[in-house]
Amino acid sequence: MKQLSSEGSIGSSSLDDFVKKLSKPRAVWLMVPAGVVDATLHDLAPKLESGDIIIDGGNSYYIDDIRRARELSVKGIHYVDVGTSGGVWGLERGYCR
Repeated sequence: MKQLSSEGSIGSSSLDDFVKKLSKPRAVWLMVPAGVVDATLHDLAPKLESGDIIIDGGNSYYIDDIRRARELSVKGIHYVDVGTSGGVWGLERGYCR
């Protein structure tokens, strides 16, 4: 985090700190393995408000994303599935075609 901060990025020490540093409406891009998306959302969603957006850039199963979008919509949080081919390992292992 120190190196990226020295290059102009803004670091955070926790989810609470991260959310506080974002301007409203907040847009959060998740780039985590599919197996931890639900746990991440469980921790993140209570910190967000109606009108905020969560973008899942991982390679989640689309049926799970439909469920997540429905669950988050109750709180007014938008959920967008933009699965990146290759997921979080695409840079190292190559992207799917």
